[in-house]
Amino acid sequence: MQLKSLTIQGFRSFVDQQEFDFTKLRPGLYHLAGKNEVEPALQGNGAGKSSLLEAVCWLAYGTTSRKLKAASVGNWRSKEKCGGILEVKTVQHDLGIFRTWNPNLLEVSVDGAAPKPVEQKELDTLLGLSFDAYLFSIYFAQFAPAFIDLRPAEQMSVFSSVMGLTLWEQAGDAASKKGRELEAVVQRYREALAGLEGQLAEVIASTTGLDMEERAWVEAMVKREEQLTGVAAEVKKSMEVAEKTRDKAAAGSKEFNKHRVKVEAVARTLAVSEANLRRIDQEIIKLKSKDLTNCPTCGQPISNKHIKVEMLRQVEAKAHAQAAVDVESKNHAVLSKELVKYRNAEDAMIAAERQVASLAADLKNAEDSLSKLAKEENPFDKRRTNAQNRVTALQERVAKGKAEVDRSVAQQGAAQFWAKGFKDLRLSLIEESLAQLTIEANSTLIELGLHDWALGFDIERETKSGGVSKGFTVSVAAPHVKGTVPWECWSGGESQRLRIAASLGFSELICSRMGLVPNVEFLDEPSTWLSEAGIHDLLASLADRAERRGKVIILADHRALDFGGFAGTINVVKTAKGSVVHGLRRK
Repeated sequence: MQLKSLTIQGFRSFVDQQEFDFTKLRPGLYHLAGKNEVEPALQGNGAGKSSLLEAVCWLAYGTTSRKLKAASVGNWRSKEKCGGILEVKTVQHDLGIFRTWNPNLLEVSVDGAAPKPVEQKELDTLLGLSFDAYLFSIYFAQFAPAFIDLRPAEQMSVFSSVMGLTLWEQAGDAASKKGRELEAVVQRYREALAGLEGQLAEVIASTTGLDMEERAWVEAMVKREEQLTGVAAEVKKSMEVAEKTRDKAAAGSKEFNKHRVKVEAVARTLAVSEANLRRIDQEIIKLKSKDLTNCPTCGQPISNKHIKVEMLRQVEAKAHAQAAVDVESKNHAVLSKELVKYRNAEDAMIAAERQVASLAADLKNAEDSLSKLAKEENPFDKRRTNAQNRVTALQERVAKGKAEVDRSVAQQGAAQFWAKGFKDLRLSLIEESLAQLTIEANSTLIELGLHDWALGFDIERETKSGGVSKGFTVSVAAPHVKGTVPWECWSGGESQRLRIAASLGFSELICSRMGLVPNVEFLDEPSTWLSEAGIHDLLASLADRAERRGKVIILADHRALDFGGFAGTINVVKTAKGSVVHGLRRK
C-alpha cells in the first residue's frame, strides 16, 4: 500500500481544501511541524499536524485512530462539507477513495474507472490492509496505544488478526468443535449399536426358547395322532362286531318283515269284513223299524212279505260276513303270534344298524381329525422365519452400525488430528513470527542507543497437561540486570525506546508477512519521555531507517527539533480561517 496524494476539506481544523502529494517526497525523514497563530501560547500544539495524519486514516477507513467519525471529525465552525480524496496504489490496483460526511458517502475508483459506492469491508479488501494492521505498520498515532501497551488478550487478538493467525485458530477451533461433535455422534452410534446388539441377542435367545416350544408342540401332535389312530382302530373293531351282529340279525329281520306284510294284509281284509258286518247290522236295524214306508235297501214300498224276504237275505248275508270275520280274525291271530317270534331279531337288527351308524360317524370324526392334523401347519415355522428375518435385519443394522461407528471414529480421529495440526501450524507460525519480531525490534534497539539490550516476545506455550497457555508477554534483558524483567518495569525514557523498537519491529513483521512495501510511515509525537540524547538517537535511527527502506517517514513533533538528518520540513499553520499546509521546506 503506497500513498500517492491527499485532498481534504472541512476535516477537524482544516476548513478550505488542502492538498498534499506524497510522490513529491524523496525517501527520508521529514519533520511535520506546526504553528498555532490563533493561540500562540500553544506554539506548535493544536496547529493541525495530527489532523493531517488522521485525514489519511479517516479517508481510508472511515474513522480516526481514536475511533472518531461522523460529526466528531467535521470542522466545528465551518459550513464546508467534510470530505476528501485519497489516492493509493496497491499491489493490484490504483485506487481513488472518495469519502464525505453529512451525507455519509464512500465511493472508490479502481484503476481509473468511474467511482462506485462500496462498503468499508470491500475497501479493506482492496487496500489489502486492515485498520488495526494500518495502525501498527504505517501510522503510529499519538493517542493510539503501541502494540506492547495493549493488554495481553488485546495483544493476542491484534497479533492473530494482523498476522493472519486467526484463520488457523478458527480452523483449529472448528476442527476441535467438529471432533467434539463427532465424539457425541460416536457415543450415540455406540449406544444405538449396543441397543441393536441387545435386540439381536434377545431375538437369538428367543429362537432357543422357540425350539423348546416347537418340540413340545410336535410331541403333543404325535401324541394326539396316536390317540386318534387308536380311537379309529377301536372304532373299526367295534364296527366289525356291530356289522356281524347286524348281518346275523338280518335273516330274522327279513322273516319279520315278510310276516309283517302278511299280518298287515290280513288286518286290512279283517277290517273290510268287520266293516261289512257292521253295515249289515245297520240294514237289519233299519228293516226292523216301524216307521219305514219304503225299503231302505231297494227303495220299494214296504210290505210284510218284502220285509221278511229282505230280512232273511240280510240275516244270511250277516252269517256269511260273520264267518269271514271269524276266519280273518283267526288268520290275523295266527300270523301275529308268528310275527312276535321274529320281533327280537328285528330289534337286534335295528340296534346293530344304529350302532354301526354311530361307529361310522365316530370313525369319520377320527379320520377327519387325523386328516386335519396331517394338514395342520407348523405355527413355529412362521415364527422361526419371522425370527430369522429379524435376526438377518438386525445383523445388517448391527453391521451398518459398526460401520457408522468406525467411520465416525475415523472422522473423529481426523478432526482431532487436524485440530492438533492447525494448532501446531499456528504455533509454528507464531514461533517464526516471534523470531523475526525479535530480530527487527532488537536491531532497532541498537539504533536507539540501547546497546546490549534485548527484547523477548512470547505469545503462548503448550502446558505440561497438553493445553495452551495464552497471553502475550514482552520481557527485557539489560546489561545491568540479571535475567529478564517485564518491559513495564522500566522508566519513561527507557520504556519509550523499548516501545518504539517493538512498534517498528512489529511494523516490519506485518509488512513482510503481508507482502506490503509502504512508501510512507507516520509517527505522531514519538519523542515523549525521551531525553535530548534519546531524541537524537530516535531521529538518527528513523533517518537511517528511511534511507535503508527507501520510504518517507513523517514525524510529527510540536518542538523545534535540532537535527541535521531531516530530508525536509512540512509546516502546518493554524490561522483564523483554519489550518493550512504550507508544503515542503527541504533542508
